[in-house]
Amino acid sequence: MALKGNRFQDVDGIQQNATEQLRGVSKNDFQRCFQKWQERRRTCIDSEVAYFEGDGM
Repeated sequence: MALKGNRFQDVDGIQQNATEQLRGVSKNDFQRCFQKWQERRRTCIDSEVAYFEGDGM
């Protein structure tokens, strides 16, 4: 969200800003995000392509 609404002059500016933002994410936050993604992925696989709403997370 920190990049939302910003305009950059070139790709280098985008890369630099994105890199700074990613470096600001703590290891615990990244691990938690990855774990939640794995849980959502498993829900999709387990549903065998059936439609479902929400992920309960």
